[in-house]
Amino acid sequence: MREAEGTVTAVLVRVDDDEDKLVVLHENGWTDAEIMKAVWFQERYFGTRLVR
Repeated sequence: MREAEGTVTAVLVRVDDDEDKLVVLHENGWTDAEIMKAVWFQERYFGTRLVR
């Protein structure tokens, strides 16, 4: 992917790692629970909290 458009709606803060992740969505209707469910496959290895 070369580029994408969206809005940064949250940050995934990894408590036990230096690599925080931006949550960029094309539409802004996702709940915190929906975002965490969507990223669980990767974030399950880290102490992650979602910040809006």
